[in-house]
Amino acid sequence: EIAGKTVRTIDPGYVNLLERRIALLEQTIGDLRAQLSRIDNSMKQRRLEVGNLQRQLDGKVNRE
Repeated sequence: EIAGKTVRTIDPGYVNLLERRIALLEQTIGDLRAQLSRIDNSMKQRRLEVGNLQRQLDGKVNRE
């Protein structure tokens, strides 16, 4: 307490630690977003393939 006012300090090491954690988390979030995008694209491709196979099967069933 100085002149009746409470003064608080923040440990610069702690601030640096938090900054590093935030940077790592931001990188992890970016990596996860990219992975989700790849999974989404893969799922779209699989849906197209399943649709094509379904049409082929439907055509074969209808011919018999």
